[in-house]
Amino acid sequence: MNRCSGEVSAIIALIVAGLSLLLFSCLTPSIMVTREQNTGDELFNRHEYNSAIEHYEKMLSASSKLGIYRNLSMEAAVCRKVANCHEMTGRYEQALEYVTRALKLDSADNNLLGRIEDYRHTGKIHIYTGSYYRGVSSLEKALQLSEKLEQSFKTENRLSIAGNYLALGQLYAVMGRSDLSLKNIDKALSIYRSAGESRGEMEAYLTLGTVSSDQGDLLTAGRFIENSLKIAEKIKAGTSRHYQLLASLSLISGEYEKALKYQEKALNDARQTGIAAQIIWATVGMGDIYRDLGDIHRAEDFYRKAREAKDTISMQAESLDASIGLRLGDIAGAERYFSTEGSLTGNAITSLRMAELMIGKNMTDSAGYYLDISLKAFNITGNKLGLANVLLLKGKLLLDTGDLPASRTCFDSVLTLTGSPELKWQVFYQKGRLYEKSGDDSKAADAYMNAVMVIEKIRGNLTLDEFRSKFLESKREVYDRLINVLLRNKKEEEAFRISEQARARAFYDILSNRKIDFRGSVPGDLVALEQEKRFEMQKLYDLLQKIENVTAGTLRGSEIDNVKESISRAQEEYEDIIRRIKLSNPSYANMVAAEPAGVEKLIQALDDHTAVLSYWVSDDNLIIWMITRKGSDARKIIAGSDYLASLTESARKAVQSNRPVESDQSLSALYNILVQPFKEDLTKFERLVIIPNGTLHFLPFQALKNSEGRYLVEQFSIIYAPSASVYLLTNERSVPPGDNFMGVALSDVTVDNKPGLPGTDLELKNILTLFPRNISASGLSSTETFVKRNAAGSNIIHFATHGTYNFRQPLYSCLLFPPGGEDDGRLNVWEVLEMKLNARLVTLSACETGLGNITGGDEITGLSRAFLFAGSSAVVVSLWSVADYPTSLLMTSFYRHLKTRPAGEALAFAQREIMKTYPQPLYWAPFVLIGNGNVTGE
Repeated sequence: MNRCSGEVSAIIALIVAGLSLLLFSCLTPSIMVTREQNTGDELFNRHEYNSAIEHYEKMLSASSKLGIYRNLSMEAAVCRKVANCHEMTGRYEQALEYVTRALKLDSADNNLLGRIEDYRHTGKIHIYTGSYYRGVSSLEKALQLSEKLEQSFKTENRLSIAGNYLALGQLYAVMGRSDLSLKNIDKALSIYRSAGESRGEMEAYLTLGTVSSDQGDLLTAGRFIENSLKIAEKIKAGTSRHYQLLASLSLISGEYEKALKYQEKALNDARQTGIAAQIIWATVGMGDIYRDLGDIHRAEDFYRKAREAKDTISMQAESLDASIGLRLGDIAGAERYFSTEGSLTGNAITSLRMAELMIGKNMTDSAGYYLDISLKAFNITGNKLGLANVLLLKGKLLLDTGDLPASRTCFDSVLTLTGSPELKWQVFYQKGRLYEKSGDDSKAADAYMNAVMVIEKIRGNLTLDEFRSKFLESKREVYDRLINVLLRNKKEEEAFRISEQARARAFYDILSNRKIDFRGSVPGDLVALEQEKRFEMQKLYDLLQKIENVTAGTLRGSEIDNVKESISRAQEEYEDIIRRIKLSNPSYANMVAAEPAGVEKLIQALDDHTAVLSYWVSDDNLIIWMITRKGSDARKIIAGSDYLASLTESARKAVQSNRPVESDQSLSALYNILVQPFKEDLTKFERLVIIPNGTLHFLPFQALKNSEGRYLVEQFSIIYAPSASVYLLTNERSVPPGDNFMGVALSDVTVDNKPGLPGTDLELKNILTLFPRNISASGLSSTETFVKRNAAGSNIIHFATHGTYNFRQPLYSCLLFPPGGEDDGRLNVWEVLEMKLNARLVTLSACETGLGNITGGDEITGLSRAFLFAGSSAVVVSLWSVADYPTSLLMTSFYRHLKTRPAGEALAFAQREIMKTYPQPLYWAPFVLIGNGNVTGE
């Protein structure tokens, strides 16, 4: 009985198992359909689009095997999901294939809602690719099908209709048809609100923000975008487009750093969601901000990165191609595309760019033709900012061709259309030119002054010195015209004040404010990124040195080039990281723009033995101010910027090549221009403060030669300053007491393929005898690490080593040392800026340490200003490479005199002594003292 019962139980178990297996195998396709679709949805929500596609494909495959249980509408919906995945990754052709497949399935199933969605989806893809007419056609088909749903009260049907209106509204916004866009968006928004559909509301508000911005209503645009952003955050939707639009509004308002912060958020959010188009557009947006800041190199770098990202994934998007191409100079290509696709906004912008191109070629009739096309298109779109830009350029064209009344009408119209600070200063500047042409200097000065005030306000909102410097580069002409008008009307002191506003302002600002630790109070991930990139650069320098030390190998040259390119790329990435860190640091927001010095303040600071010669180089003339304790005077000399640059370059080359006849001619010619106008007035002074401008920063004034054959340094001790404001600041700084001396000498060690400097051993040895309290290192022990560990406690610092100037990236100009285990042997500008010195004097007895890239704002990025910023009161630098032994003699003499004289006098006495043995300026003239010339060795 029990045995039989057990056998029956076993048989029953086998039967149940068999039936279960049979049932399970029968249900497998259905289970797979549900499981794979759910898995695909989960992956899509995690932005893993390629993996999601794999599971959606498995779902479609399983569904096709269900026979009579096959759900065509469900398959169509999944096809649209696959299309979405392809859209996110920029594969628009594949996306269209799947939407077409969905349409076939919905048509076979007679699914009206599905077909409407398919046509709408097709239209949206055409928007992404820039095929606007095709987009309109597809969306109109969707609307035609929706007519059968108009009277429906079902929420699903109403939302489908709203989706069509929304898509059309978005398309017309892109095309610049604001009227049609608003009409469709209002309909969509009404339905979304009544249905409580948050995502639809979010999209509608975002589009309304775009249209309002185009129409010049920035406040309304901001409110719409903020409303959309709140909804997006609530429903956890992507926010890249929101921040991109907020960045655009900030850019129009002249708030560049705010725009940059928004754009960073847009780019980060796009990267997190992995949506290719948003990543690329956000990258383009970064370029636009840097372009408006005046950093064209960085802007074009972002545009190229955007193009590379698009090409890498083979994205087919003609609108994106045209937009990036337009920014990189392919105006004709962009014009062909936008005119073909019917984009009024695109056509208006390209016509405006073509007009600019024609003006540059002096083809005024063609420029006028394109301006009329652009004006008409912007009028239709209602884009006020676009209209303002066209009218500004048209006014300038009319002004240049002599139609003053018509140009004035254009300029006045710009001010009524927009409050954009960027356009306002340009209008005031052009009106200043107009009044000058009319012979009304008073109104011209007022107009130029208004332009300067707007520029200064924008600049005052910038907190980073590199942004302030870049921003002023392209504005020099405004200050220049104002200075010349003021001087023409005998307002010399006011002209001087304006010149100070345009000189080295970013440098003056950072000197005036407290020093900030840029890594403080910022996100840890950014600090980690900075350290990681710094370590990467050090490793690359180590690798470069190893390769350069290899004497054999056919690939050596190409390997070196590759490593140098990697270093350059890493340096640019490091600069970008530093900017991001600074923008995240709240301390920078507290930096204030310092008030530049005027003549009165400078006069009060001078003694009876000192005269200031301040220079301003215009296109056609040179202005010189002579300022002493008794007052000021100004002279205008007929010698423009090109002539002075050529003469300065000729003098430098002749001196450096040791060609006495040629150098005497150039130096005498420069003396006659730069000093002779005040020669008689200068006879009663002993010290000169030289405030150069433009290329004059690289001219050794001490070597200028008068008609009696005497060099200027034989008559005066000479110190230099970037501006009167910086001169006063360095002289007002408290000079730290003490005579702790730190010196380093390269000796005969080869660094960076540069030969050793054996004479520096004797140079340092002689100097050390003058300073009992000293610390020094020479040869292999004179490392960058030694400098960083000991510089802060030293009052006088002397570097006898090579310097190298990086023209491409001046922030990586550096002093060279034997590399140690903890450093790369390159003390660059970045690192100097981070140092905290307590020094009265830093001497860079090295090659080219006084060089730097000069900007339109008279900023110089180089080692000399870096050491002043780091805390030194004065810096001695070299304008060119000098022989080892004469330099050693000059430096020994300089420090000997420094024990009993101020630094300015000590350097002059040393140069006079050396010229007795080495009369050629090549050997003694390159050394200049910048900053406080009154510091001493005691």
